[in-house]
Amino acid sequence: MFTRKGAKRRSVNRPPVSKFLGVFRMSAIEFLEPAVKAVRQIGPARLAKAGVALCVILAIGYLAKSIDFEGLAHWVDFNDRAGAEWYQGKLAYLSAGMLFTAIGGPRQAVAFFGAYFFGLWTGLAVSTLAAGLGCLLAALIARVFEARARQMIRGRVDIAFEYWRQHPVSTTIIIRLLPVGSNLLTNLAAGVTSVPLAPFVLASLVGYLPQMAVFALMGSGVDVGAGWQVALGIGLFAVLMVAGLWVYGRYRRQIRARRKTARKSSNG
Repeated sequence: MFTRKGAKRRSVNRPPVSKFLGVFRMSAIEFLEPAVKAVRQIGPARLAKAGVALCVILAIGYLAKSIDFEGLAHWVDFNDRAGAEWYQGKLAYLSAGMLFTAIGGPRQAVAFFGAYFFGLWTGLAVSTLAAGLGCLLAALIARVFEARARQMIRGRVDIAFEYWRQHPVSTTIIIRLLPVGSNLLTNLAAGVTSVPLAPFVLASLVGYLPQMAVFALMGSGVDVGAGWQVALGIGLFAVLMVAGLWVYGRYRRQIRARRKTARKSSNG
């Protein structure tokens, strides 16, 4: 009788370590739930494109390094040497990067090659500023050609516009942290939906920085032959993907909660 009771107590009272592991497992699942839902909503195919883009940019960088691309195409040899031509300096790269990102070119490539040509910190600063100016230019063009811009974004931008107008800074940062999505369509959407431009551009610069820094790290690593920088950049890119998806999932959950509350108050 005593043995059975003791056995029963042992089966009910779980060891402290098991309890801790169970709580940790549930906490991890709950913590990652927004990211998992974001993956389902965005789709694995679109996320795979981000990885493909990373591979393409790295391949072009290594190819340029191996065939002495600057020697073959002297006019592309951006640098900050004393004898550099005007079209090879930082201002020229800034202008080219602005136009490139304004028409939808990947800002990650601008960061990668900015650091490849000018070094990590200078390249990061120039490329981030170029992406910000390209963002502003595209939004201004959208306001001038509003009808055409609306046609381009119709059904292709999944953003709660009213919430965006009310919270331009936080919403823009969340959008920019996403590893997928069209930079051009976001800029056009901001231009035609009356999102305040100053907060939008400043928040874009903040949201751009993490990915720009990672790709600048890889571009600098390819230039100086530091494989550890490239490997670190790839690892950080994976971390940024998960973090961006988690933030986006939390954002969508917040939007759904606000809409549900609004419906209840209107029905009541």
